[in-house]
Amino acid sequence: GLPIFAYGQGGFDRIIGPTGGFLVLFPLIAYGISAFKSKDKHIRNILSALFWSILVLYPLATIWLAYSLSLDYLNALYIMLPFIPLDILKNLLAYMIYNRLPEDLI
Repeated sequence: GLPIFAYGQGGFDRIIGPTGGFLVLFPLIAYGISAFKSKDKHIRNILSALFWSILVLYPLATIWLAYSLSLDYLNALYIMLPFIPLDILKNLLAYMIYNRLPEDLI
């Protein structure tokens, strides 16, 4: 495959690896966020979409991680927990950027 992932690595083995759940789910989550929000840029709609994206993404990606590393779900969840606060902050930053974009770009 093309070297499109970290350290120039790519291919099918990256998709089926431990982080493959994120790679597969990101396009679906992005679609869900865009479908969930409305064009009025109301903070409640957008932050709800971002919040639900984390609630959907992490449990499903954790199942993928647990399966690919032969871990039980709880241990895989402990591995994932430190990343959630940073993703919440990134979602808030994404909202702040989105809120400042001109309507023509949205």
